[in-house]
Amino acid sequence: MSLDHHANVSDNATLIIAGWMPDDRPEIQKMLADANVRALNKQAVAQINKMTLKGIVEYKGYSLALISYNDGDGPIHPVITMKKAGKQWFLTNALSGDDVVNILMSVNNGYGQIKVVK
Repeated sequence: MSLDHHANVSDNATLIIAGWMPDDRPEIQKMLADANVRALNKQAVAQINKMTLKGIVEYKGYSLALISYNDGDGPIHPVITMKKAGKQWFLTNALSGDDVVNILMSVNNGYGQIKVVK
């Protein structure tokens, strides 16, 4: 995640795209081709000064990083989906719209709790 943050702060499209799973890269490349999206992305990540990893959830062969940071407008609590390919970790949107991921995002943003039931 640190490399991804650096790539975004430096607005290095090649590094940004390389941090994503190959199947996700065409969509990321398309987004980065939009000058407005790219400017907003660069502005948003430039305001992040501290990122905290709150936990990792293993789900369907993916690792979901529950993180927290402040972007200048207040706290943000995304769930970042990653997958390991070979020895490298890559970001992915493969679980976008997944109900469990949506629940984790809600909980990570303070809208509920997860309790471990044995």
